[in-house]
Amino acid sequence: MNLTQLTSADLKQIVKLIERKETLQRRVAKIDAQLAAYEGGEPAKAVKGKTGRKPRGQTQAKPAGAKRVKRGALKAAIIELLRAAGKSGLAVKELAGKLGLGYKGVLAWFYKTGANIEEIKKAGPGKYAWIEKK
Repeated sequence: MNLTQLTSADLKQIVKLIERKETLQRRVAKIDAQLAAYEGGEPAKAVKGKTGRKPRGQTQAKPAGAKRVKRGALKAAIIELLRAAGKSGLAVKELAGKLGLGYKGVLAWFYKTGANIEEIKKAGPGKYAWIEKK
């Protein structure tokens, strides 16, 4: 490109590109200095700011073969199992195992949907039973 044909817009673009290049060169120089500190046996300075992700809590793994259930099928299956168990009821973990679902999903079902069903009563810690109306 001929210098006599450059416009002011071209010059602005060139300035932006040169500034970006200089910024990147400064960053590379910092990284080189940190690497050189390791080679010389001196510890590198700690980098301020966030580094990496925050650790998350352990999630409970779903049992092997866990599957999605069609709408309404979970309700029918849980009610059927609770009726068969009688007044002693079943633990949420037992229900989840028999249904092949995750514990958290079944527990959430009891807090959301199961709370609206009058016949389902809490039979103990983590246990629910089907109590027929008179």
